[in-house]
Amino acid sequence: MSEPISPTPPPPPPPPSRPEPQTQPHTHTQTQTHTQTQTHTQTHTQTQPERLSLRWALILLAAVVAGLLAGLLTYAQSGNWPGSLLAALGAGGAALVSLPLLL
Repeated sequence: MSEPISPTPPPPPPPPSRPEPQTQPHTHTQTQTHTQTQTHTQTHTQTQPERLSLRWALILLAAVVAGLLAGLLTYAQSGNWPGSLLAALGAGGAALVSLPLLL
């Protein structure tokens, strides 16, 4: 026996349309605009981080160079990558500790 074919349900009704918001011209007075600009400028300057000083940029760069140099020379001599990694980290750390006292 064949089963009776049920009629397909009707499609759901379309969602109700939203009324269009009415736009009205928005006017600013010169005082309001100046206050908003001043507030935006103050907020913007408060969230900016400080720039890295030249002294610390040189210290970090020298520490990276010392670490790379020690790591590459150790790897070239021994071929042992864990030892060269340890030498690079040690040289970089020593440079970060000692260079701020020297510069």
